[in-house]
Amino acid sequence: MKLELKNHRCSKEDFESMSALEKRNYILQISQEETNWWLLTMAKINVIGFFIALSLGVIAILANIK
Repeated sequence: MKLELKNHRCSKEDFESMSALEKRNYILQISQEETNWWLLTMAKINVIGFFIALSLGVIAILANIK
């Protein structure tokens, strides 16, 4: 398995000087950071959606009280 530098957060020389294990850890760390960003974004969307649904529910209940 050949490891490649796909995200240029470190220089190519630094990446080439790493051992195979360090390269693997570096690539895994970058993919984890990307995954964490997506998880945080989805959590924000879920919270916003919950409050929108809650607001619509309250409006519907108040409209039916009459």
